[in-house]
Amino acid sequence: MDKRLLSESIIRVNVEKCEEKFVRDSDYRQPVQYMGNITLKDITERDVYMIIEYYLYTWARMGRVLGRDKYLGWQAKLNTSIRTGQAKLEEFRSCELSTVELSEYQVDIMTLYNSLNSIIGPIATAKVLHLICPNFFPLWDNGIADGLRVEYAGVNDLESFSAQDYFEFMKAIQSLLGKYDELWSSLSKLYNKGKLKIVDECLWYIVRTPFALL
Repeated sequence: MDKRLLSESIIRVNVEKCEEKFVRDSDYRQPVQYMGNITLKDITERDVYMIIEYYLYTWARMGRVLGRDKYLGWQAKLNTSIRTGQAKLEEFRSCELSTVELSEYQVDIMTLYNSLNSIIGPIATAKVLHLICPNFFPLWDNGIADGLRVEYAGVNDLESFSAQDYFEFMKAIQSLLGKYDELWSSLSKLYNKGKLKIVDECLWYIVRTPFALL
């Protein structure tokens, strides 16, 4: 089989298997929908509790992490941080990762990442950025980040889960989107989800069930 066709088959099968495993994902869909209706300059602590906390504690299963003493009061701090960065976040809401020149936004991306990371940590930061801008910021976790980090291993002095690391991760995801654009678009339409969510499902399933296709 042609190498590209093989890769596309692997992508398709892993997404299908992930979709079968998580048939109902309202804990993801609803918060994304609700957040999309929020004007960020007007976001309130209640919005953070009702939408972001719900999303992080149910779909993302981060209650144990964010329940640690080091993250005490993260909701109010996050609300302030989002309001502070609302102008750039609103701009990124209208962007698609696959179509932008990322280098033009590196400083803004890293600044936003650092502001949230100091409040809720690196994994939750990517999940919240994605919640706010689901077509621009990709999701990551330990397994996915470690796997894709191989793609940019030549970057000097790269600290894991740093702002620079997340920016390089975004570049790797952008490359993956471009390489299989038609397939991601097709799967996005099939499952009625954004392309970045489909990419996340594919990578999530691959890193957790590497022998599933055997």
